[in-house]
Amino acid sequence: MKKLLQGGALLVFAGLLAGCASSGAQSGFDSAVSQHSSGGADYAATEYESLDEFGMDEFAPAELERQIIITGNLYAKSDDPFKSADGILKLISDSGGFVEDRSQSGKVKDGTASVMLTARIPADKTPEAIEEIENTIEVYEISTNKQDVTDQVLDVEARIAALETSVERLTTLMAEATTSEALFEAEDALTRRQAELDSLRAVQRGLKDQVSLATLTIHIDSEEVFTSPPDGFMGGLTAGWKALVATFLSLVTALGAIVPWLIVIIPLGFVVIWLLRRAKRSRTNKHEPVAKVEPEATE
Repeated sequence: MKKLLQGGALLVFAGLLAGCASSGAQSGFDSAVSQHSSGGADYAATEYESLDEFGMDEFAPAELERQIIITGNLYAKSDDPFKSADGILKLISDSGGFVEDRSQSGKVKDGTASVMLTARIPADKTPEAIEEIENTIEVYEISTNKQDVTDQVLDVEARIAALETSVERLTTLMAEATTSEALFEAEDALTRRQAELDSLRAVQRGLKDQVSLATLTIHIDSEEVFTSPPDGFMGGLTAGWKALVATFLSLVTALGAIVPWLIVIIPLGFVVIWLLRRAKRSRTNKHEPVAKVEPEATE
């Protein structure tokens, strides 16, 4: 009886082990299927997001570097914004960057000169470049923004890897296709996968460009420009006065643009009015009855 109980216990224990092993294998199979069906991208993104969420970055790959996009605005004033802009162009070029866009307006003589530069500077040299600009020109405001896009970069990389594998498999299927129908299906799927792959590679290049090169917008004016509402009565008075002057200058400019047209339009208007009156007078004379002159009676 004792041996029978021991044998039964062994059978139950073996069954439990088999059930656990089967469950683990099925779980692993489901995970693999899920990863394959999603292209592996969602799995990779979820993994890194969970590490960040629980503060376990030390378990991430050692070669992983945070991918940061740096953007900023720099406001400065100068007696000659055009000349200062030329000097800043040289500083940016010396730092390994370049100016993507430049726009300017106004005149130096009347104090309305203004320049805006959109500069692309290597991210690791951006602080030094800003410091050199501050030493060259009077900077009164700087604002920078850093956006962490590490998760997006990892997600795109995982999706690209999955699509590359899919493209290779579809290429093999096309080579091994035995019927026209199978060949057309594989070719159609390959076309769609290749289009997705090209799109993701473009996104990857864009992210890499934004991470490697910071974008700094530089504003240079003859006078300080308020980027935020001024505080206090004097600040409001100053802002109101500048708004009044700007409005007056706008009206004067508009009047100056209209005057040449008035010089032509006014005489032309007088000619048109004279012709209309003459035509009206001519029609009136035609419709008036002619008076008959009766002969005088003779005695």
